[in-house]
Amino acid sequence: MLYSASMADEDVPDWWPYAAELPRWHVWRGVSGLVYARLMRSSPPLVVRGEDAVDLRDAIRREESRAT
Repeated sequence: MLYSASMADEDVPDWWPYAAELPRWHVWRGVSGLVYARLMRSSPPLVVRGEDAVDLRDAIRREESRAT
């Protein structure tokens, strides 16, 4: 399931509590159990992954800090 901040709060997966902090990212859980995030409207596409929600949030923040 893709998740973005535009979805209703009741649709937020329990493993992704950081939607309000990172509204430009689509997040999903892969079949291997890893979690992934894609920066919407980025070119080239920017995708990061992590072992859990905290790891993914940290990876997103690292990528955003590189862009600034």
